[in-house]
Amino acid sequence: MQARDLDSYEGVIIDKGITFTKSKMPAKVFFFRIDGLNQILATYNPSKSYNKLDSALNLGDNVKVYYKHALSTDPNIETFQIEKNGVVILNESSFRSKEFIAAGMALIGGVVILALSFREDKKYWKKETPGAIKKNTLLPDINSVKQ
Repeated sequence: MQARDLDSYEGVIIDKGITFTKSKMPAKVFFFRIDGLNQILATYNPSKSYNKLDSALNLGDNVKVYYKHALSTDPNIETFQIEKNGVVILNESSFRSKEFIAAGMALIGGVVILALSFREDKKYWKKETPGAIKKNTLLPDINSVKQ
């Protein structure tokens, strides 16, 4: 996404912390509020570790943020960049790279599960069914069986 496609706002942080989104699949996010902005901005980290971000952003800090405006009152996780004193604290590339890492791990996990499923299915169908007639097994001649 290009910077020209995003909203930007500069102001003082008046609140920050960790909360959960109110969606069908709640996620732990780091949120912050900026004086005069009617959005609660947030960022999601797949590892759910926000210590670095929490220590970099303090109440009273003046920051500039780039985000995509949302109509919801829930924390807006469409925060693409945070700058403090001209230094980028969080940018879109770190945001996207974490998503790609998580997606890659999920894809690899899915392939492994699929391969194991096929392997177990193949083993199941190779087993002999109890009471089934084996291939190349000669049946005794009925006439030769003594009664």
